[in-house]
Amino acid sequence: MNMGELTFAKLDRETLGHWLPALRGADGDLDWMEWPDEAYFMSLPAKWELSRAVFSGDRLVGYALCSAKGPTAWLHRIAITADCRASGVGATLMREVERVSRSKGFRKLGLKSPVNNKGAISFYERNGFAITAIADGHVNFLKDIQGRVVGIHQPNFAPWLGYFYKMAKSDTFVILDDVLAPSRGYFNRTKVLVQGKGHWLTIPVHRGDGRIDRMHPSGEEWASKHLKTLQHTYKGTPYFDQIMPDIEGVLQASAGHSLVHINLRLIEVVASKLQIQSTVVTASEFALQSTGDRRLVELVKAVGGSAYLSGNGGDNYQHVSTFDEAGIELLYTGFESVSYPQASGDEFVPGLSALDALFNIGPRAVRELLDQAPAPIPAGNVA
Repeated sequence: MNMGELTFAKLDRETLGHWLPALRGADGDLDWMEWPDEAYFMSLPAKWELSRAVFSGDRLVGYALCSAKGPTAWLHRIAITADCRASGVGATLMREVERVSRSKGFRKLGLKSPVNNKGAISFYERNGFAITAIADGHVNFLKDIQGRVVGIHQPNFAPWLGYFYKMAKSDTFVILDDVLAPSRGYFNRTKVLVQGKGHWLTIPVHRGDGRIDRMHPSGEEWASKHLKTLQHTYKGTPYFDQIMPDIEGVLQASAGHSLVHINLRLIEVVASKLQIQSTVVTASEFALQSTGDRRLVELVKAVGGSAYLSGNGGDNYQHVSTFDEAGIELLYTGFESVSYPQASGDEFVPGLSALDALFNIGPRAVRELLDQAPAPIPAGNVA
């Protein structure tokens, strides 16, 4: 069965009433799952928000009844029609239950199974559930469903705060270094504040074949020019003396290296100042040949992720179905610039390099801005 053809529906009380005969068809051949009608309709906390039915075309092929047990989402039963078992439908429905539970704020998913139901026990273990207890003829299971969020982004030059928000919200952050550079991207340029206006700092590069990881700066003079601009512009800011030595050290030591090397060193400095603990890897380590959304999916899986955190605007070109089919939750950052005191100018200028914020308000205040920003938004909730 093609998992991409499956659709899900909220199994609320009205939907349950309509589909009850089909639900009984999914579990009617299993004696141990026999329930009276009232058991299906029993009202429990968050039951009608968490429960789901899965369809292949117009036919119901499975369902999951869930509720809230304190801080844990609880799976009371999951059933798949006999002809669809061992086809991946159960695992796909389980991932949907986990996704819905995460979106409602639950960090764990629990369930129990009869101790003699070896098939179910094997299924739960294959899907990442750990046995927590065996008692009264049942095996209790629990799974951490918070998952690992993966952010993926090109190695931008001294990027803006949104870049570091994305990194801070990711368990693993993949530097997409082995792709073609866009014609007017941020891989070799950033903006700082000069006399109250945004001013580009640009590294001149030899584009070569266009791959970012093969680019080198044209000469080394740009580094001293950038340092002079930063010193002239930010010398009087409150945190200049705390931040500038590290930036100066990177630019002086790395000017003759590859563009990716320079950018990564600057990103590491800023991430360290902001106490961002994400694991950082480069895409080139995996030597993948895929492109587009498929490449993103493969990178997320390669680092053990369960969710992909995309930047703003990703919903304009990404296909949610590609991530759904792979069992990966798609999230969007929703980050927008927040004003803070700047050294010059009457009006706040957004979108500048994170260095501007670090010079003006310092690492602790910048980290607070990132922490107070709205949480990532599941793709299904994007208007």
